[in-house]
Amino acid sequence: MRLVLASLALFSLLPSVAIAGECVLTVTRAACAGHEQESYEKCGGEATCEEVKKSASAEACAKEALKACDNSPERQKITKSKSITAKFDDTPVEGGKNFCDSTRADFNKCD
Repeated sequence: MRLVLASLALFSLLPSVAIAGECVLTVTRAACAGHEQESYEKCGGEATCEEVKKSASAEACAKEALKACDNSPERQKITKSKSITAKFDDTPVEGGKNFCDSTRADFNKCD
């Protein structure tokens, strides 16, 4: 009986605990000419792949998508640009928009 009461007490605390949802980023890379293999290696050799992250909300998932747009200086001559959409618990975030602005300063740096 005590075990049942203790279990019920613990179970009643669950709603107060934040439960993370699934944030799925669909990442598509556009490679600089001749750098396709290196650019696509983060997606197992494909131009497009999904990255799954845990996120507390659709807003937090949107922040993950924006962060994933970053094109680090060492990859700017490898990856021309990215397109990233996000779904939070199977619902498109912000209408399924591309979070990566094509005019970003870290895009289009191929020689």
